[in-house]
Formats: sequence, C-alpha cells, structure tokens
Amino acid sequence: MSLPAVLILFEPQPREFLQPENAPARLSSLREKLAILKHLQIDYVCCVKFDKQLATTSAVDFASTLLFQQLKVKYLLVGEDFRFGKKERVI
Repeated sequence: MSLPAVLILFEPQPREFLQPENAPARLSSLREKLAILKHLQIDYVCCVKFDKQLATTSAVDFASTLLFQQLKVKYLLVGEDFRFGKKERVI
C-alpha cells in the first residue's frame, strides 16, 4: 500500500493504569521494547500516554482525533482482542 508502518503503544499499559493489582508482568520495559522495534520494519512508533482522560475517551473520539486527524490512518490492523474507547470494541 506504500504507507508507512506506524505502531501505536500505550504507556503505561491500559491494564496497569486501570487495574494495577491485576496487571500482568511486563515482558520488557518501554526502553527495551523500543530497542527491539528498531530492528523491525516499523517506520514510526507513536507512544500515547494512557491516563484518566484517555481511559474515558469514546472509540469514536479516539479514532477521529488520534487515528484519523493526527495520524492520518488509511489502514488499521489490530489484534483480535484489541479494544479502544471506553467499554467499546473494534469489530
């Protein structure tokens, strides 16, 4: 598609912010993760701060503001268990 590959990650991870007592252990730190990503075919990494404001953002607002207005997303690929927006799911 001749588009740049952009990886979006959240820091802290959503579960660490929302349910710190139930958050799984990290396999790598953010610094380690970024070092690993340097060796993959990723053009850009967008690290989004996960905070109370983001946790209460609807999927429509998240998609329209971050994905479409700011990042100009043309194609989106997510894992099968990925969710965005408060209590909403990508299908």
